Amino acid sequence: MIAGTCLLDPNFVCKDGTVQNKIIVLLSDGISGTYVVVKTTSKPSRFGIDFGCQILGRFPCFFLPKGSCCLDLNTWIQLDAYYEFDASLLERKIIDGKVYQIGMLDDHIRHLLICAINSEDIASSQEALLQMALAALPKKAVISSGG
Repeated sequence: MIAGTCLLDPNFVCKDGTVQNKIIVLLSDGISGTYVVVKTTSKPSRFGIDFGCQILGRFPCFFLPKGSCCLDLNTWIQLDAYYEFDASLLERKIIDGKVYQIGMLDDHIRHLLICAINSEDIASSQEALLQMALAALPKKAVISSGG
């Protein structure tokens, strides 16, 4: 799987130990053996509604309005808690039907990775994995008007 993959995990274990039905986003590609993951929310109570990166606030996030990506609702990708998953175990959960792939953030992953890399809550080891994922993204083609 690649950075920007959106997964639905019905039994996601949050940092406080609660188990929730969550959409999570992969921020790394798992090549290192580890996926760096963040969770999302569709509840706007703590977040602003400006599109994209919002890392200067008390609750850093990346906002994707409804219709801007594969997600059905206004979605805030929460950048105040990063999770690490063993790549083979997460992939096994998908194969076994315990976690579901629901889409990709194709048009937004580059900006999301840059935002996450610049957040205060990311560990340096996680930042390094995101830097590698960012470097592995395909470069956008530049269209020349030629003449």
